[in-house]
Amino acid sequence: MKKIFLYCMLFANFVFLTGCVSLNKDYPDVKSYSIRILREKNNVVPSKRITLKINAFDIAEQFATKNLVYKKEKLNFNADYYNRFTSYPEIMLADQMREWFSKAPFIKEVILPEDSRTANYSINAYISEIYGDFSKQEKLKAVISIKLTVLDVQNDAVVLSKLYREEINLKKMTVSELIEGYQSAFRKVLGVFESDINKFTHI
Repeated sequence: MKKIFLYCMLFANFVFLTGCVSLNKDYPDVKSYSIRILREKNNVVPSKRITLKINAFDIAEQFATKNLVYKKEKLNFNADYYNRFTSYPEIMLADQMREWFSKAPFIKEVILPEDSRTANYSINAYISEIYGDFSKQEKLKAVISIKLTVLDVQNDAVVLSKLYREEINLKKMTVSELIEGYQSAFRKVLGVFESDINKFTHI
C-alpha cells in the first residue's frame, strides 16, 4: 500500500513539474497594432454636399492577413506572426476611410455597405500592397498601394479609377516606426483622393 502511495506521489510530482516547465515560454508575446488616421472636423459647411457609400475593401492574397508583412529581399515577402494588426488590413483601412470622409465638409453622410439606401457616389477599393520594405538597410520604407474606383450611382458611370501608391521613408527598422509610416502613407492617399473627388463633384 505504501509503495502504491509512493508511486502516486512521484507521478503527481512529475505531472506538476512537467506542467511548470511548459509555462516557461521561450518565444515572444504576440503584439497587436492599429492604423489610426486623425482628422479634425471642419465646421465650414458648403452649399452642395454629397452622400458616399464606401464598400468593403478587397486585398491581394499575400497581404490578406493580420500578420505584418515585410519585404526582406527583392521578391521575398515574410509574415510576422508575433506582430500583427488588430483586424485585417482591408477592414481597418475601410473603417479609417469612412471615418475620414465622415469629417469632410462636403460629405453629408457616409453610408455603410450593408445599408440599402442609395448614395450619390460609391467607392470600391483594392489594396495591392501593404508592407514594410526592409530589402535595403539604407532605404527602409512603409508601402501602401490601393486602387480606388468611384461610381456615380445615379448615372451608373465610373467617374474615377486611379492607383494611389505611397512610400514613406523610415528612420529605423521597428514595428512602431512601420505603423507610423503606414499612417502617414494612408493619410496622404486620403488627402489626394479627397482632392480628386472634389474635382468631379465641383465643390
